[in-house]
This record gives sequence, structure tokens and C-alpha cells, in this order.
Amino acid sequence: MAKKFVFELESALRLKTYAVQKAKEHLAQIIEQISNTTNTISDLQSELASLQNNLPIGKQSAIILIHQWQYQTSLVQIINKNEKQLQQLNEIAAVRQKALVTALQDEKIYLKLKEKKQILHKNLENREEQLFLDEIGQQIAIRNRQK
Repeated sequence: MAKKFVFELESALRLKTYAVQKAKEHLAQIIEQISNTTNTISDLQSELASLQNNLPIGKQSAIILIHQWQYQTSLVQIINKNEKQLQQLNEIAAVRQKALVTALQDEKIYLKLKEKKQILHKNLENREEQLFLDEIGQQIAIRNRQK
């Protein structure tokens, strides 16, 4: 009788699959953060550009000019801070992408091993079935000779 195929490393394969899933989630989170940070930088740069293009014409009080200059300076500082954060996020994304590639490779190894074990199991089943059928054929031949 044919035995059911049981992969001894099924639990390890499930762990590798889970690791791949988690690595994908972590990478997706970082990519989302990169997108958000990029959008923030873009918004701040457009705001700064609009402020610089809409310089007041005519007489303005010194206090208003100082506040506008301080606001523009703070926008530049925030943009620089976000650009540094974006650079760090890109570095983290590269590390997480390498982790995902490694996890995918590990999972692929286990999947190939499982596939090879299944093929071996099927070949063994076929061999056992052929031996069984040969034995039955021999017994039938012996019975026909005896008659």
C-alpha cells in the first residue's frame, strides 16, 4: 500500500514562508515611509518656492519680513531634515530588501528539497507497485503452469 508523503521539514518550510511574508511586510512599510517622506519634501519645496516667488512688493514692516524670512529658513531646515531621513530610509530599505532576498532564497531551498523528496517518494511508490504487480504476475504464471 502506498504511504502518504510526509515532508519531515514541513515546519521549517512554514517558518521560512512566514519569514518571507514578514520580510515583505517590513519592506512594504519602509517603502510607504519613503513615499510619505518624498511627498512631504515635495510639498515643502513647492511651498518654499511659492513663498520665494511671491515676495512682497512695496513697503512691508520689518517684523513681517523677519517672520517671512524665519519661516522660509525653518522650511529649508525641515526639508534638509526630511532629506536626511529619506536617505536613512533608503539605506534601511536596501537592508530589508537584502533580508527579503535571503529569506526567499532560504524558502526556495526548502521548496526544492520538498519537491525532490516528493519525486523520490513517487518513484519509490511506483517501484513498489511494479514489484507487487510483478509478484502477482509470477504467481498467476505459476498457477497456470500447475494446471
